[in-house]
Amino acid sequence: MIDFTVGVYQARKEGEEHWTALIPQPFEAFISGQGEPKLRERMIDRLRNVLRTSTPAQQELFQLPVGTELVRISVDVKLTHGRVHGQFPLVVEPRWTAANTQQLVCFHPTRREAWFIVTERDEIPALLPVYIRHQFEDAAEDLLEELVSDGKDRLAPISFSAEPLSLFDMLPSRKKDNRQGASAQRSDAVLRDLAVDETRSIATSEVSLGTHRSPYRERLQYLLGGERPRSVAVVGPPGTGKTTLIRQWVADRLSEDGYQLHHNLDRVHHVWRITGKRVIAGMSYLGQWEERCLSILEDARKHRGILWIEDLHLWGRLGQSRQSERSFADFFRGPVRRGDLALVAEMTQAQLARLERDAPGLAEALSLVAVPAASAIETSQLLLAAIREIERDYSCSMHPFVSRTALELGSALFPWRARPGVAIEIVKRVADDYGDDYAEVSPGDVLKDLARVTGLSPSLISLDVALDPAEVEATFTRRVIGQPAATRAATDVVLRVRAGMADPNRPVNVMLFTGPTRTGKTELATAIAEYLYGGGDRLVRLDMGELSGRDAVARLIGDGVTEGMLTSRVRAQPFCVVLLDEIEKAHPQALHLLLQLFDEGRLTDANGEVASFASAVVIMTSNLGSKTSSPIGFGDVRERVLGEVAKAVREFFPIELFNRIDQVVPFGPLTPDVAENVVDKELAKLLGRRGLRERNTFVYAGTAVKKRAVTDAFDPRYGARTVKRWLEDRIGGVLTDLLAGAPPARLRIVRLADDAGAIRATLEPLEERKPMPGPYVLEGALDVATSALEPTVAKAVAALDRITTSPLLAGARTKATGDLRYYVDALGLRLHALAELFGVRAAAKLAR
Repeated sequence: MIDFTVGVYQARKEGEEHWTALIPQPFEAFISGQGEPKLRERMIDRLRNVLRTSTPAQQELFQLPVGTELVRISVDVKLTHGRVHGQFPLVVEPRWTAANTQQLVCFHPTRREAWFIVTERDEIPALLPVYIRHQFEDAAEDLLEELVSDGKDRLAPISFSAEPLSLFDMLPSRKKDNRQGASAQRSDAVLRDLAVDETRSIATSEVSLGTHRSPYRERLQYLLGGERPRSVAVVGPPGTGKTTLIRQWVADRLSEDGYQLHHNLDRVHHVWRITGKRVIAGMSYLGQWEERCLSILEDARKHRGILWIEDLHLWGRLGQSRQSERSFADFFRGPVRRGDLALVAEMTQAQLARLERDAPGLAEALSLVAVPAASAIETSQLLLAAIREIERDYSCSMHPFVSRTALELGSALFPWRARPGVAIEIVKRVADDYGDDYAEVSPGDVLKDLARVTGLSPSLISLDVALDPAEVEATFTRRVIGQPAATRAATDVVLRVRAGMADPNRPVNVMLFTGPTRTGKTELATAIAEYLYGGGDRLVRLDMGELSGRDAVARLIGDGVTEGMLTSRVRAQPFCVVLLDEIEKAHPQALHLLLQLFDEGRLTDANGEVASFASAVVIMTSNLGSKTSSPIGFGDVRERVLGEVAKAVREFFPIELFNRIDQVVPFGPLTPDVAENVVDKELAKLLGRRGLRERNTFVYAGTAVKKRAVTDAFDPRYGARTVKRWLEDRIGGVLTDLLAGAPPARLRIVRLADDAGAIRATLEPLEERKPMPGPYVLEGALDVATSALEPTVAKAVAALDRITTSPLLAGARTKATGDLRYYVDALGLRLHALAELFGVRAAAKLAR
C-alpha cells in the first residue's frame, strides 16, 4: 500500500459542491453533489480507480507538492465573446526543474492542461492577463463566468492509501492483473454498507464531542489504546454520557494514530458503529449470517477496525433459530477473547445482566467501565459548557436561570434519566424550538417545552401560579358524580404532583378503584389523565380479562420477538395513566409481575430494555365483592356493600402486593339523588351530538322526562350503564325518527314530554322574521351636534355594559348546554360589538 496526498479544488455552484482533483493529464477526477463526507469517499474511490490504470512514473505526479496554494488575483480582461472580471483563481505549484532550481507552475484549477511558468510569485499579476487572452480568447461567455471565483472556493488536500500498479505488475508475465484487489470491491464494503464509520464522522467534525468527564475518558483511552486494544463495555444508566465518552475516545484514537499530521484516514484505526439487528436483516437461510459476520471479521482485521456495538446485550440470542442454537455471541467470542477483534459497547446494568445470563463467555471477555450519574455540581459545570456551545451553534443567548431550571425540573420530571444527559437534552431541545438569531431563551421557554413534552400544564410545573385544591376537586366532581371519596383521592394525586412530593423511585401513585360496575371508575381514570397530562390519549388501558392465560407475562413485557403491550407503550409515553381494568381477572403470574412495578417503579422487558413508571399514575379497577349481594335499597345497605367489597379485596390480593397499593378508593352504589345528576350529565352528552348541532336543533327535556328516566332506567346494581342505555333507546330513538323525516329548517326546537310512560317529541321550526321597513335608527344622529350626541352615546354604551355583565346573561351561559351555550356566547359577542360600534361612531363624530 502507498500513501497518496492529492490536491482537490472545491467550489460551490448552484447549490452543489464541485470537486476537481489536481492530477496529471490525461487522467481526470471530477465529482459533484452535496455532503462533504460522501463526496470525500467518492473522490477517494475515483482516485483509486484512476491509479490502477497509471504507470509508476505517472503516480509521482499525483502527489500534491509541498507549498502548493490557491491564490485569487483581481483581473479585468476583455475578450472576443465577453470579459473576465473579478477574482481569478490560480493554483501555484512549485516544481523542481533542476537540482538547485525550482519554478512555479500556474494554472486554473479546472483547466490543468493550460499552464504557465514563473520564477517568482511577483511575476504572476503581470503574466495573468496574457495567459487569459491566450487560453480563453475564443471561450464562450458562460464559460468565462465559470472561470471567476466567488471567494468561497478552496484547495484541500485529500490523503488516502492505495495499491496501484508497480513495475513488477508491468512485466510481460504479469500483464493480466488477476489480483483480487484490482477489480473487486473494496474489502471493507460490508462494513460500509451495514455500519457507520464514526472515525470518519469525527475526523470531518460532523458530530460534537461534548464535554470531557474524568476519569472515565482516561480509562477508555487506557483500555482501548495501543496496537492491541481490549474489548470494553461502558455501563451506566441512560443519560450519563456513555455515547459522548466513546466519541471522545474515538477522537483520542485519531490523535494517537497521528491523523493531525498525515490526514490519511487509511492509516488510522476505524471505529464502525453497527447493530446485530442490521447485520441479520434480510437473512433467511441457515448459515447466511455466519458468512456475513465472517466478512465483517475479515474487514475489521485487515483495516484495524474496532466495532462499536449498540445492541451487544442481544447477541446471546441473536442468530438462533429452530435449526441452530448458534448465536452472534458464539461466533465472536473466540476472536474477542484472543484479541483478534476489539469491541466497544454501551449498555445499562440490566442489559449487562442479560448478556451475562445469555452469553457468559462473551461477557467475561469485556473490561467494564462503569459511568455513574453526574452529581448536581458536575452537571452544572457540564451544562454551562454545553450552553456555550449551543449559543454558538444557534446564534442565541441563554438566560442565566435556564441551566438551573433545566437541571431542577429535568431531575424532578424525568427521574429515570440520569444527569447530565437529561438537563443537556432539555436545553438543546428548547434552543431548537424557541431559540432564534440573537434571541434570548428564558426559563419560561423551558417551562413551555416541558409542558409540551410531558403534557403537564405549566400551573403544575411552575411554582409561580397558585393551585386551588377546591377548584381541582370541583373539576373531578363534574366528571364523576356522587363519589366524594374518589374525587378527593384524585385531587390528592394532582396536589402530590404539584408539590413534587412523589417518590422518584416509584410510580406517582398506585390506586385501586373498587365498587360496583358503572359507578365512574374508568371515567375518573380518564379525568386524571386529562387533568394531569392534557388528554385522554395519555391513558394506557389494558383489559386484564384478556390476560388471564399463561402468556400474560409475555404479552405484558414481550417475549424477545414481539414488544410488550405494557412496557412498549409506557416507554413511548412515560407521562401517562396506566389503567389495569378488572385486575381480578388477570393471571396470578401477572400479579407477581406488578410487585416490581409498584415497588421499584420500573419493568424490564424481554429485550433488557427498562420501562420507567416513575412519571405514571397506576390505577387498577376491580368489581370484587360488589356482586355478592343485590344492593336494592339504600342507607345502611351502601355501607354493607362497601364493607363486603373491602373484605373481598383483602382476601384476593397477596399481602405483599396489597401493601404496595397507596390508596384503595371505594366507589359506592349510586343513589336516586345521584342518579338525577347522572341523567342530566348523560342527557347533555346525548343532546350535544353532531347530528343536532349540524341541524341547528335545540332539544328541551322537561323535569317529567328526567324523572321518568330515573324511575324507569336507574338500577343501583348496574350503576349509570342502564341510564345511558335507556336514554339511547328511548330519547335517542325518538329523536332519530323525528329528525329523519323532518323538513329542513334553519333553526328549530324539539320539546320532549312524558306521556304516560312514553316519550313524545314535538318539533317547532323557528322562522326568521322579515325586517321591518323604515328609516335607519341612527341616521338622524349623523346631523346632531357633537355636544348633543355625547350624552346619548354614553347612556347607550352604559346600557349595553349593564346587559353584557348582567347576572341573567351569566346565568344563561352557565345553564346552557351544547349549541344553546354557543348562541348565548354569540349574543354576548354581538352586544359587545354593538357597544364598540357606538364608541366608534361617537369618536368619528367628535373627530368631525
